Amino acid sequence: MSKRLDALNPIKYEKDGQEKTQWNKVGVAFEGRNGGWNVSLNAMPAPSVDNKGNLVYKIVLMEPKSFDDERPARQQRPQQGGPDSEIPY
Repeated sequence: MSKRLDALNPIKYEKDGQEKTQWNKVGVAFEGRNGGWNVSLNAMPAPSVDNKGNLVYKIVLMEPKSFDDERPARQQRPQQGGPDSEIPY
């Protein structure tokens, strides 16, 4: 089985005086038989400006995260009584 990586586009922003990075998944990369990588994009990365003022499109390849790593555990909503309490949601 070939190795797979996520293709991510980092977008820098500022929040509360700190620089943060938002990671947008724009595709995947698969290791080829010859040792190279095949990158398949399903979205165009957002452009950014480098320190020389050049417009660049940056893609970072990273190990995929599991869905559980990305989201906090969901809290169970308390049951509400009333005329609709018999309807399952």
